[in-house]
Amino acid sequence: MTNSNHQQDDFSSIRNQGLQAIRGFAAISVMLFHGSQIIKEHTGYSEPEVLFKQGYLGVDIFFVLSGFIIAYTRAKKKEQALIFLSKRISRIFPSYWIATSLLILGYTLFPQHDQPFKTDSSIILGSFMLLPQPRYVLGVAWTLYYEMIFYTWCSITRDLSSMWTSGLAWSGLILGALAFDVKTSLYWVNSLLNPVILEFFLGFITARAFCNLSLSSNQGRIIMFLGFLSLSITVLATKLLHIYPPETNAQDTTRIIFFGLPSAIIVFGAAYWNNHRVGLLSRIGDSSYSLYLIHGTIISTMMIILERFQLKTIAFKNEFLSGTTSAAIFMATILAAFLFANLLERPSSRMARRVILKHLP
Repeated sequence: MTNSNHQQDDFSSIRNQGLQAIRGFAAISVMLFHGSQIIKEHTGYSEPEVLFKQGYLGVDIFFVLSGFIIAYTRAKKKEQALIFLSKRISRIFPSYWIATSLLILGYTLFPQHDQPFKTDSSIILGSFMLLPQPRYVLGVAWTLYYEMIFYTWCSITRDLSSMWTSGLAWSGLILGALAFDVKTSLYWVNSLLNPVILEFFLGFITARAFCNLSLSSNQGRIIMFLGFLSLSITVLATKLLHIYPPETNAQDTTRIIFFGLPSAIIVFGAAYWNNHRVGLLSRIGDSSYSLYLIHGTIISTMMIILERFQLKTIAFKNEFLSGTTSAAIFMATILAAFLFANLLERPSSRMARRVILKHLP
């Protein structure tokens, strides 16, 4: 995804259950997408994979939401560039490093022969630093790389006016590169021209509309419903037309059209939903970054444990047991994310922020 879900400490002025629920929905979508693939790889049970094939649309929601949150907070807070970027770094990297280290440890203990790149020192180093590269130890890290591109751009722009001007110019370059099929041998150049960046700008436009339009909570819910309706229609269309947008960072506009635009409508409506009742999706939204980071590692670990203790055959003996076991695995993963968020993510983020801000000039 993505977040996106990394600014939970920075938007208290618009913190509401609508946005948190959208975070939760996006994180669960990505978990179900990857988790169903992992279960199929280990057991051959394919029903969840068929059901959640378009679950990667959660990433598009995270990108739009990230653009929305950053644009809104930049409009309300006049932070210095270093302070702004430092907060983003302290939010993303500590728990990401922990999750990546755990994955490397798990791969060392239980090596998977189809993923030898996880022992490549250059890939490991590039993963920890989120350098531009086609592969990372943690699969979802490619989205964090694009988050950092967006954060860096936001930090070096002086104000909203310069953000608009440079954003429009950047968007024009991306569209021009698409029109003329411009590609280079340099990965970092191609990444700067990747259409997924347009989803951040969709969030930016959505934030500006939110700041300029005064709507009621009920109107916001209606708009959010229309967004989900349009998203459902596009998901159905992709299935009927056999159109499958790229699941990772391939250069393609399909996912922006099919998923980015409906995501912008959803986020726009959710921003007005000032419902203070705490629901399950909102609770999951509070731990969405942790769920996003560790879901693949947790689900893979559970599958390996079932195999090592010769329980896989029993747990996936028939359709009923397979469905029940899969549901239990997904629920256990969400619980693990709650624990990770409270025990590791939030404390490490607070500590990193204190250390970084203390040493800023």
